[in-house]
Amino acid sequence: MYRPWLSRSRAEGRNHFHCDGHRRCLYHSDASFVVNGAAQARDSALATASAELNWTNGWSTAATFEGEFSNVSRSNAGRGVVRYSW
Repeated sequence: MYRPWLSRSRAEGRNHFHCDGHRRCLYHSDASFVVNGAAQARDSALATASAELNWTNGWSTAATFEGEFSNVSRSNAGRGVVRYSW
């Protein structure tokens, strides 16, 4: 038989106010430079969900999904785990 399963989730919204892709960096006190790159999305959503199932004989399984969603990019990641403890 198995013991009850655990589930976890998290959702988050993010807002960037300075999204032009230019960053001014200071090195020590007298040198500076500008870094140019791709602009980040102004608004994005972050989501995480995971579930774990434990059996009484020492085996357990778990799965996790993480994602970041915006109008200019989308990133997804998943992970599965099978574990035995004695």
